[in-house]
Order: sequence, then C-alpha cells, then structure tokens
Amino acid sequence: MKIKLILLLLLISGSTFGKGIDDDIAIGKRLSRVGNAIEFAKAQIRENFPNKFARIGEYVPVIQGANFMTILCFQKNTEIPVIRYTITEVDSTFEATMVDTMYLAASETELIILKVLYTAKEITSYNNNEFFQFDAAYEYRYIPVYMNNAFEVYIMPYSKNPENIVMGGDYLIRFDKKLRLLMREVVHNEIYILPKNTTDTTEHIHLRRKKKLVPSVFCILQQHKYEVNWKTHAVIIRKKVYLIDVATLRVKKVKLKDFRAKA
Repeated sequence: MKIKLILLLLLISGSTFGKGIDDDIAIGKRLSRVGNAIEFAKAQIRENFPNKFARIGEYVPVIQGANFMTILCFQKNTEIPVIRYTITEVDSTFEATMVDTMYLAASETELIILKVLYTAKEITSYNNNEFFQFDAAYEYRYIPVYMNNAFEVYIMPYSKNPENIVMGGDYLIRFDKKLRLLMREVVHNEIYILPKNTTDTTEHIHLRRKKKLVPSVFCILQQHKYEVNWKTHAVIIRKKVYLIDVATLRVKKVKLKDFRAKA
C-alpha cells in the first residue's frame, strides 16, 4: 500500500548550533503544536459534546497547512470516527474553525496514524514491567509525528498538578513507513518536577543520549513558555551544559564547572 502523507516543513528560529540542534528544535515545535492541538480538541469536545467525549479513545492529528490541522477522533478500540475538528492556530492560540459530526470518512493518512497509535499503546502495555515504566502519578500523552520516512511516537508524562511541569520520564517508539517496529528508546531515565513559579534557572541531567539534546525537551519548553517564570533551562550532558532560552529556544553551550561556579 502506498502511503501518502501531508507533511509540513516548519520555519523555526535559528540557534547557535548546526543542523542537528535545529532539527531537534523543529521536531520539538511540531510535537508541541500537535500536542497542544489535541488537548484543545479534548477540552472543546468535553465541554460541547460530553456524550461523544465519553466514547472517544484516540485523537488523530493531521497537519493540513502552516496554520491549521485536523483532529479526527475515533471511538475507543475501533476505526469508527466520532467527530472531526479543524483547528486554526494564530500566535499559539487555537480556534475551532469547523466541527464535523456527519461526514467523517477517515482518510488513508488518518487510518495509518490511528494504527501507529494503537500499535504504540499495545507495545507500551505489553512491555509495561519490562521496558516502559509508567507512573500513575502522571498523565502520559502519545504524540505521533512523521519524519524521514518513519513514524515516531513520543510518549511524555505530564503533571496533574497545574503548578508544576514535568521534564523527563519520556519514551520514543519508531516505525518504518510499512509500520514495522524499528526501535524503542528510553529518552530520559529520571522524571524532574519543575515548579512554574520559580525564577531560578531550572535544570535536568540527561543520562541516556550522552552527547545530544532531544526534541522532547524543546517540546515541553515550547508548550509551557508562557506559563513559567524562569527564563532559562539547563540540560546537563556529561561535562557540558546546554542553556536553553525558554522564550526563543536558542541554545548556548558552557562547561559544567563554569555553570556551577555561577550558580
């Protein structure tokens, strides 16, 4: 089966590093955008269609253009569509520009993404005690993206306390375009709780990918940049510290000993 997907190349703000960091920022922004759109759709449906909300199991996002995407919602454990939201984004603010409860035939792209989500959840459920260690204290969100002829599902914990945000404790599952499992990865071992109201630089230690920042870090910072009082987040990788400006996601690298000396 030939897979046809609508892809979006996001324009991103520059960083002080090369293509690798820029790619991570771009993916992080895409994750943030898709994740926020799904949560917006959930809130809208919960408020306006509570009976439908109770039946929904999966929210399938498809980016349709620079400023809008669709979220097709499926009944739990089925391929039966319930409702489709068309969402417009302007300056990080979402608006439902169309709500469809009648003409709901799922596209090939939507069905493929649905299968990716079902497969990812099956894998994480099956491996819960072996590989994936989920903590009931957090809400885990599955965010799918299509990059470089592969599907990736980022699985990230979110705090149930609105005063905090969570960094770490996340996973990545990658499939090829035929939906064969390519890899599964623990992105961060530890979970770090970051209070929104602190004015100090927040930090976490990245133990898994010892030389590299990851998209999920930029996703979390992008999602919460208007909610936190701190301006800089530090990612400690071995003897280096990557200082990320929360407002712009620009990155500056310093030595760990210099960072600790200024603390």
